[in-house]
Amino acid sequence: MTIHTVEIPEGSAVFGQTTSAFARFGHSAAVRAHGHLFIAGQIGRRPDGPPRANPRYHRRR
Repeated sequence: MTIHTVEIPEGSAVFGQTTSAFARFGHSAAVRAHGHLFIAGQIGRRPDGPPRANPRYHRRR
C-alpha cells in the first residue's frame, strides 16, 4: 500500500492557525487509502491543548 502525506499549510482558510495541533497530538486531518481520501472531523480541545475531559460537553453544544 502506498502512503501519501497530505500537507495542510499554516494559516489555511479551512484549518486556521491550529495545524500544529495535528502533529502535537497525533491527529490526522486526512488519510488517503485505496484511491479514497478520508477527511477527519475536528477534535474538540481546550486552549492549552488537551481535549475536554467530558465528551457530553461537545454533544450539547
